[in-house]
Amino acid sequence: MNGENPWESTAEYAFSNMEPSDDEDINVTLSNVGTNPVVIWKKVSVTAETGGTMSEPECDEEGGTYSEGTCSSNTAVDNLSTQFVYGMNIGGNTNIDQAWDVRVSDINDLWIPVGRLDAGDSLAVDQNYYFDEEAGNEYQGDQMTFNITFYAEQLNAPGPAHTTRGVVLENKDASGDWAPVVGDGTWGILTWDASDNYTVRAWGLAGASYRVAHYNEATSTQTLMDDTLTPSGGSVSDTGTLTVTGADSKYWLRDLTWNNNNTLWEANLAD
Repeated sequence: MNGENPWESTAEYAFSNMEPSDDEDINVTLSNVGTNPVVIWKKVSVTAETGGTMSEPECDEEGGTYSEGTCSSNTAVDNLSTQFVYGMNIGGNTNIDQAWDVRVSDINDLWIPVGRLDAGDSLAVDQNYYFDEEAGNEYQGDQMTFNITFYAEQLNAPGPAHTTRGVVLENKDASGDWAPVVGDGTWGILTWDASDNYTVRAWGLAGASYRVAHYNEATSTQTLMDDTLTPSGGSVSDTGTLTVTGADSKYWLRDLTWNNNNTLWEANLAD
């Protein structure tokens, strides 16, 4: 792609001077002008979150004292990425529904499968960033800078670099080439902290019970985490601790009837 294999393209964006309930669309059309099909991923990476211009209401909300245009003794709250609800449509189909309340901070630096793009075809990737109407005065004047990166490889290539803090979970075509099924409303994320305490959230599930699973490629064994999850309206949300970690890890949200079509699989490997 443009003489590169893999191909990668990054653009920088910034949000500032926005009010709660404002939103911004960032829409991209990808075109494969080559002769070979490719598989595409994307990620959003927050590069800076700053306080910007301080106002008296922001200073008060942060517990400070505002005098003559200066705020003192406040505790800065500059995590603006936690206040933006993220939505994404792929080819006109909803991949991440804003009703799921997925924040930019939830998907930060996670590779999200976009899907296959055959030679000569184009694909619209539409994103919406909604500033939560419940955001408090502590976010007045705050700014966020972030990158959006698209990544493409030839079919059956290993995918983008491993992640260290989480993975996107996707249902896959178990009867074919195990390609992620994108834009069908079934999707999930698994993230964890430095102590391996994880949070898992998923939507559009068809099975009756699930558990987070680690798969060891070398031994072809699965290790199930502690909690059995029962979807409500097709959704689950849970926290726990990863009992197995390591290089080249695969994490799944495993349907306990072992139905591969209902399981959410790793979008790429984790270290």
